[in-house]
Amino acid sequence: MKLVARAAFLAALLGCGAGPGESAERGADLEDGFRDPPREARPAAYWLWLNGYADRAHVEKELRALRDAGVRGLCLFDMGARGDRKAAPPAGPPFMSEEWIDNLAHALGVAARLGMDVQLSVASSWDMGGSWVEPRHAVMGLYSSETVVEGPARLELELPLPLIPPQAPRGSDGRPAFLKEVAVLAVPADRRLPGYDFIFRLDPPGTHTLQRAVLANTPSDDPARHGELHLFTKDFSIAVSETTPTDDAFREILRASLKPTA
Repeated sequence: MKLVARAAFLAALLGCGAGPGESAERGADLEDGFRDPPREARPAAYWLWLNGYADRAHVEKELRALRDAGVRGLCLFDMGARGDRKAAPPAGPPFMSEEWIDNLAHALGVAARLGMDVQLSVASSWDMGGSWVEPRHAVMGLYSSETVVEGPARLELELPLPLIPPQAPRGSDGRPAFLKEVAVLAVPADRRLPGYDFIFRLDPPGTHTLQRAVLANTPSDDPARHGELHLFTKDFSIAVSETTPTDDAFREILRASLKPTA
């Protein structure tokens, strides 16, 4: 299959040769693209709403000026004004309030009419934090730890603490000042087990088309031995190699589940 794919790719490349006049046309298209780039290739700029203030009567004039200068993308940032308070705009509506959302909808309508894309920074004012921000309100990170257990079995254990960055605030006991468990997942180990792995060669040699896979779980010899945990394999995958029977040569083509049966 690899040889077939590579041959097709090579043929496609060889078939891309320019015919008479095509080279000049492509050169002209490339030059035109630089003279008048598409919208997605044009520059974007921050659009700051200082103190959350937006002058709706001035929005279109401001966006037209940016559009006429070649800007086609905007990142709207509700930001607190700093410096001389006398020069700062008046306080606008609270971030994400109904009035603020109404101003945003108006700005998006103007931008769409002018052919401009708008992104929104989903934060209000300066978001770098400070000593007054309590750990429970600070920026969070999602960390994980894992442990391996043998089954089938019922067990109760405490998962190890994840590796937390040293700069994270800590309590007097050395543990993170704020730590919350959000999820515990138990998943089968993704490794092949002796007796669960079957390799066979398709004959004759060459590329084959696999149309279907048929598998069946057989009944247990003693369903009462482990109760509901005594279930045969239900997850399986099929992988193929077109070269050698080594692990790195196989690629997975099907993964599915069988209904578990005792």
